[in-house]
Amino acid sequence: MGPSRYENVAGFKLLCGYQQKVKMTLEDGEGKETINEDVYLTGFINQTQHFGKGLRAAPSAKLDDGLFDLVALKAGVATRGDLIAILQQTPVGSHQTNKEVTMEQYAKAKLEFETPGVFNVDGEIVKHDGTIEVKCWKRHINVLADPDRIAGSCK
Repeated sequence: MGPSRYENVAGFKLLCGYQQKVKMTLEDGEGKETINEDVYLTGFINQTQHFGKGLRAAPSAKLDDGLFDLVALKAGVATRGDLIAILQQTPVGSHQTNKEVTMEQYAKAKLEFETPGVFNVDGEIVKHDGTIEVKCWKRHINVLADPDRIAGSCK
């Protein structure tokens, strides 16, 4: 299916009305904790702005800020037409201003589901026992070479 597989799967799941109850314990960059428990159609955590080819899913994401972007859509808040509009907004990131879409930044999350299941991590399917915990570290991994170690540096 190529690059369109993301849109096709998302559209299929959203229009079929797949939903799941989730309890989210979320911690922001200041250490303040928030608990949300609701039924969601979809949700994802991104540390980069894009996923797939050309989908700007989390436009405010920054790779090294120590925060991930949580994007979620609650069940029952949007019509099928609204859902199609949200999908069409995703390539350019304009879904971030859509009132039905929740977009917030956190440093840590604990997601609790009613049953075990699977989730997707960069295209890989991973099993969970009903709980998923995620933590983001600020500038923890050097993605690019240390400037002092680059050949020809002034030091």
